[in-house]
Amino acid sequence: SKNRLPPVLRSNDKIPTSLNDIEKYDLVVVKADKGNTVVILKRTDYVNKMLNILSDRTKFKKVHEETSLDRLRKFQSFLRYHHKRGVFTDEDYSELFPTSTSIPTMYGLPKTHKAGIPLRPILSMVGCFNHSIAKWIGRKLEPLREAKSIARDSFSLGFLGSSSLVDGYFVSYDVVSLFTNIPLDQTIDLILDQLYPRNTGIPAKEQTF
Repeated sequence: SKNRLPPVLRSNDKIPTSLNDIEKYDLVVVKADKGNTVVILKRTDYVNKMLNILSDRTKFKKVHEETSLDRLRKFQSFLRYHHKRGVFTDEDYSELFPTSTSIPTMYGLPKTHKAGIPLRPILSMVGCFNHSIAKWIGRKLEPLREAKSIARDSFSLGFLGSSSLVDGYFVSYDVVSLFTNIPLDQTIDLILDQLYPRNTGIPAKEQTF
């Protein structure tokens, strides 16, 4: 019925009933940002939303040449150098050393719970030369993410039901484009201060360990 139409399709749009219709009406089928839901969008709408995201010159810039192979070779040299000096174990080196690379792929997940159905940009690094070391660093930093103040999901807030916070408010904030707005230098300093809490007053990355 019309009442059950996805929010990305208007009531006078034809509903695709087969894979042939997807191609015929130039549609795209993507996973929603939240929930186990499939979303159907007009391809032109999807492309325009993605181009609008990429047009933000504070977050993205256009390059005039493709440098993936050059960056791959530099990264390989970096790994060889530090492996010889014992920074990476043989096991780490085998896991991290890339033999090829590909260009990262960006796609968008529709936020069906928000007005206008904006897209959440996702940059897939699978196959990129530095994908393995990004996961490796993530594992190394995992202990820093453990804190009582972190709630991974709404189930983590169950304790509020038995709390004595009767005279206060519990507030939830939404940050627009959280990951692309994180100040990188400040974040790196915070991580280094946690890993190497020495020489108070001197920025961690300026210290020698």
